[in-house]
Amino acid sequence: MEKFTTTRIDAKTETGIAEHTDKYPVPVGEDANQYFQAAELNTINSKINENTADVKDLMLATNELIDETKKKIDDGFYTNNESGDNVFVLVGEYGKRDILLTNPALNSVAGIKTTQTGGVYLTPHIGKRYQMINKTGHDVVLVHNTASTSPNYAIKTLKGDNIILPNNQVIEFCIYPDGLYERFKTWEITSEYSRILINTGYVKTTSDFTLNANTEWIINGVPYTNSANVVLPIPLAASGMHRWDRVVLNTDNTAVLVQGQEFLLADEPPVPPLEDNTLEYTLFMVTDTEIGEPSVPLVGDDFVKKIYSANHDTNSVPSTQDAANFRVQVDVKYGKSHHRLNTELITGVRGFYVNTSYPEQPYEGKIFILHNHTGGSVKLYHNDYSSNSVSGASNVALLLRGAVDTTIPRDETLVLEWGKTDDSYVLKEVARSWSENVINSNQLLIFQADGNTTKNIEDIQAGDMVIGFVEGNFLNSGEYISGDPLTLAAYGL
Repeated sequence: MEKFTTTRIDAKTETGIAEHTDKYPVPVGEDANQYFQAAELNTINSKINENTADVKDLMLATNELIDETKKKIDDGFYTNNESGDNVFVLVGEYGKRDILLTNPALNSVAGIKTTQTGGVYLTPHIGKRYQMINKTGHDVVLVHNTASTSPNYAIKTLKGDNIILPNNQVIEFCIYPDGLYERFKTWEITSEYSRILINTGYVKTTSDFTLNANTEWIINGVPYTNSANVVLPIPLAASGMHRWDRVVLNTDNTAVLVQGQEFLLADEPPVPPLEDNTLEYTLFMVTDTEIGEPSVPLVGDDFVKKIYSANHDTNSVPSTQDAANFRVQVDVKYGKSHHRLNTELITGVRGFYVNTSYPEQPYEGKIFILHNHTGGSVKLYHNDYSSNSVSGASNVALLLRGAVDTTIPRDETLVLEWGKTDDSYVLKEVARSWSENVINSNQLLIFQADGNTTKNIEDIQAGDMVIGFVEGNFLNSGEYISGDPLTLAAYGL
């Protein structure tokens, strides 16, 4: 309901009847019922004016009621004392939008339910905002997309996963007919309090990382700086292993190296967690042979969505794509970094493609990890923008080591960094999990001979050394001559 304006309240329409003082009837007519004495007519006119004043008072009272109701809607708290798991918390009293979770026995929330009055549910209007405030004294799980129908509204999270609502934190939702959609979380709005102010750069060698002096940063609103260079030795991973390492800034006016857990090259190492009262400066992959290129440090109030642990799966080949010249779709909706090829149909990758209609694009220096779970080897093409172009998108080329095509073996990983060259997107190779001269072909280990270009068992070349089972016999160190490498004859045996 809209409030009455001052103009409408003060508006007055005159009756147009003048006050009469003569004693004769008005108007003059032959029918007795048409005669009014002057006094009677004046009484009618007076009553009309009195009614007008009453209407004005009613308008003012209505405005006061609207103000009071709006205050209850905007400023009121609905205290929820429910307990248990997967709870739909009750709302609806006066249309209050702030929901206080107070019961320590409340473990998880699946959404909201509206109150019932006289058998009729009070349905919130579409687009109404709700803020859920955790005062339980512990973290509460917010469950994504629990099956529900009106009057229940299930929570829909941005990432499609359950999330944790920390104690004393707030999450805001917007209601739609099919659910309660996440808008923002207070515990992720940190750029104003922790950020890099001035980046003086770094130097990376084959054995250490040096943060240049006089870098300035803020953590939780307090400024810090390193007055001298900070040199951080970086040991290589153990043979056949790799890991993610982080360089973080802390509240001691220095930087420290946080080493991740090492995993076999065929496995996916997790990124080490960012501890409290620290600020990420950069992140890089460390293998048993090299230290990868660091990610670009973020300076100022830039907010970048980084989800290194989330997977973007390719489980099929669209009809618009060629499986031998495939382009992997960059996930720009949620910013996922791990891209997994999960279908055996894909035999070759020309690069990636990005949907440029999304407002948030990958930032320069973002790390992408390509995993080959196809069950076989996949050929990777160097610096190809044109083949198998995806309509309505921007093609992204792979800049591979040595500027040559290569093959990613089964269950191996390629680490790439997002960037630009000549106004075109590129993904530059940072590290690979497999050795160039050792090829795992499922049945055989092939050691590439000097000068050979073997990439898989299909193109094995004379002089390559082979270990594995051939025709039921274990071949310890067979030198390939010619023919079918899965026969003993191919090794002169």
